[in-house]
Amino acid sequence: MITASYNLAEYNGYKVYGEDGAQLPLAAAGVIIMHMNEIENELLLEVKEERELLRQHLVCYIGENLDQVYLDYVKGLQLNKDAATTNLHIVYTPLHGTGQKLVPQALQNYGFQHITIVDEQKNADLLLATDPDADRLGIAVKNNSGDYVLLTGNQTGALLLHYMLAQKQEKAMLADNSVMLKTIVTSELGRAIAEDCGVQTVDTLTGFKYIAEKIEEYKREKTKIFQFGYEESYGYLIGDFVRDKDAVQAAVMIAEAAVYHKQQGMTLYDGLIQLYEAYGYYKEALTSFTLKGKDGAEQISRIVSQFREHPPAEIAGAAVEKIEDYLIGTKSNLLTAQQKVIDLPSSNVLKFWLQDGS
Repeated sequence: MITASYNLAEYNGYKVYGEDGAQLPLAAAGVIIMHMNEIENELLLEVKEERELLRQHLVCYIGENLDQVYLDYVKGLQLNKDAATTNLHIVYTPLHGTGQKLVPQALQNYGFQHITIVDEQKNADLLLATDPDADRLGIAVKNNSGDYVLLTGNQTGALLLHYMLAQKQEKAMLADNSVMLKTIVTSELGRAIAEDCGVQTVDTLTGFKYIAEKIEEYKREKTKIFQFGYEESYGYLIGDFVRDKDAVQAAVMIAEAAVYHKQQGMTLYDGLIQLYEAYGYYKEALTSFTLKGKDGAEQISRIVSQFREHPPAEIAGAAVEKIEDYLIGTKSNLLTAQQKVIDLPSSNVLKFWLQDGS
C-alpha cells in the first residue's frame, strides 16, 4: 500500500502486508530490505507487462466483492441495534481520501440516516474525519457551551473502549481472558478502564504492526481474546478480521457510542467528563522536535544518551520514581532499587514515571 497519511514527505513509501493481513514484523521486513540493498541499479530491473502479471496472478485487483465482505464484518461489530431509531446528525469528511466510499456505507448499514459529507457542520452532533488512507479517525463533539471540541486520540480511544466493554459486560459477551492492546506512548486511562472491566492491558512498541503481531500470537496460541487495540495517534482496531488500524470500524462504533450517550441525554463530551470523574483526570501534551539529516540524527542520539546516562531526578517539580528503558529492556525503581524486565523488542525509548502519578 502506498502511504497517503499525515506523514511528511520524508516518510513517503509503501507498506507491505503479510498473509495474516498485518504489516510485516521487523524480521520479515528485514529480508525485503536485504534484497533491496542487493540491487545496484533499480532502473535496470526487468519489468513485465500488466496483462502478463495478471495472467500469472502476480497482480490481482480487488473491488466491490471484497468491499461487501468487509462491510458485512463491520456490521457484525454492532452492539446497539437501536442506533437507527435515534436522530443523530453526523458530518463526515474523508479529506479527499479512500474513506469516502466505505465510511458512509458502513454508517448507513448501522442505521444512521442523517449523514452529511462536509458541506454543513453547524447542526451536527458529531463531526468525523478520516485521513486519506482511512486508517486514522479524528472527531469533534459539542461541549456544554455548544462549541465543538476536538478530541485527542487518547480521549476517543478511551470513549470507544469504555462503551464497548460496558456494552459487552451488560450483554455477558466479555470473556474472562479478554485483553486490550495499546502502545507504550498511549495514555494510561485505557488501562484503568480495562482493569475496572476485568480486562488485561498489554503494551506494545509504537506501531500497529506490533499490535497485529500480538493478535496473531493470541489467536495461534488460543490464550487471550482480543477486544480492542489503539494508539494515541488516532489509530483504533475493534474487529480483528482486519490487522491494522481501521477508521471505518472506529467511525461506526464512535457513532454508535454517540447514540447511546444521546439516549441518556448526554453528549460524548459529557461521557468523557464522566470517565475522568470515575478514573481520574489524565492531561496530555505532545512536543515534537524535528532534527533533519546526519547532523540531526547525531544530535538526537546525543540527547537520548544524555538522558539515559544522567537521568533527571525530578521533572516539573515531581520526583522521578521509575525509569523504563526500552533499549536495554529494563524498568528501574529508583526508590527501591528494584529492576524488572520489559518483554518487548529493543527500541531507543525512555519513559519516566513520577511520584505524582505522571
